Amino acid sequence: MPHVGGQAADPPRADLRSRMTTKADVFADEVDTAWLELRQEVDRLDAQDFEARTPAGWTVKEMLAHVAFWAETVEMVIVGQLRGEPISEAEWYGGDNLRLSGSWPHADVHNAREAEWARRHSTREVLQRLDAAHRRAVTTAASLDDDEMADERYTGKVRANTIYHYTEHLAELRHRISA
Repeated sequence: MPHVGGQAADPPRADLRSRMTTKADVFADEVDTAWLELRQEVDRLDAQDFEARTPAGWTVKEMLAHVAFWAETVEMVIVGQLRGEPISEAEWYGGDNLRLSGSWPHADVHNAREAEWARRHSTREVLQRLDAAHRRAVTTAASLDDDEMADERYTGKVRANTIYHYTEHLAELRHRISA
């Protein structure tokens, strides 16, 4: 029976009801599922495996720095491009120096820079960057509202830079060439 003023005697308690699942939650779970397979494969590697060459010619460590970079771009794409909010390089980029002076360069420019970054950093640092990039990508994906989820220009970039990219490099990781 409601009290005076229309307040319920036992108001709903958030801790007793499950959180609603949004399209963005499902999307973030898809990103995380693809990630889990890649990360489990990385966890199986021995220290020397990070210097093994992949079929594409870079070391596993270089490849993982490259994967980290593209996952980092998710935040920049959603916050900076889709939402038009200011986001500094320091907020989303985990490398040393993005070296952008003008328009966004071809993917090969980014890939070469990130491989070079990996050569100057420890495997531990590469993995820390990779994990942090993924966490931010999932958080960003989960923050999308329904209108943003409907904009395939941006959700497509998120898929490409996470789900599809993780899957592509999982296959490459599994077919690495011995060091």
